[in-house]
Amino acid sequence: MRIKLSAALVFILFGAAIVIQWQAGSPSCPVPLKEDFLSAAARNNATILLRHAETCDDDEPDCSKDLTETGRNQAKATGAAITGLLGESTHVYHSPLARARDTAMAGFGKGIEVPQLSNTCKEGFTAFLETRQRDGNEVLVTHSTCLDTLTESGYATHHMDTGDDENFAVALLFSGDRFLGCMQSGDWSAWSAN
Repeated sequence: MRIKLSAALVFILFGAAIVIQWQAGSPSCPVPLKEDFLSAAARNNATILLRHAETCDDDEPDCSKDLTETGRNQAKATGAAITGLLGESTHVYHSPLARARDTAMAGFGKGIEVPQLSNTCKEGFTAFLETRQRDGNEVLVTHSTCLDTLTESGYATHHMDTGDDENFAVALLFSGDRFLGCMQSGDWSAWSAN
């Protein structure tokens, strides 16, 4: 017997409250409307918070948290799809940790290191999101703990388990301060095919 629970996320990003609702047990939060995302991109107002691609399991001996072959492929496919939608001029920022940097480089061939996007995210993550200077569409490659920090900081009343293995390369999409939805790494191919 499967019990479905309703839950909500409340993010305060970019100076505004954003509410995300989904049903527990669903594979992901709602996929946004492509038209909404492309409209934001046309206005240079699209932001993607992207969790790094797949790494080895902590329980494996000699796990260095580098991207796996699957992770490199996730990063390349996700980056190609996002670049196809947003264009080459998209700004890419990443955590200083190798798995986020490698995701940015494999996916986009570029990236600017931002310490506030590191996996600890205790110091300055939400402040960075709220106060950064936006200059066009952007991708922020970060970690599940950064997304979880929004909950710990009181910015969310509940949260998805972004640390699940199925959520490598999960992306939260925004139009300015408005949450549009989530994309799993495999969702991008359907968008880029249309």
